[in-house]
Amino acid sequence: PVVRSLKETGRVEPELYDEVTIYFSDIVCFTTLCHHSTPMEVVDMLNDIYKNFDSILDHHDVYK
Repeated sequence: PVVRSLKETGRVEPELYDEVTIYFSDIVCFTTLCHHSTPMEVVDMLNDIYKNFDSILDHHDVYK
């Protein structure tokens, strides 16, 4: 809905939630990993990490 609203109207109406959780993560030595990897290897690694995050979130019925 956010992307659609941005495309159609150029704006998004704010929503109010009683509770939220914000997750931040850091990949230690990411710059070094990128330096020693091909761009495709970096993309594959990030995709694997995000898939794992999504799997964990799905397991816990997290709405994102």
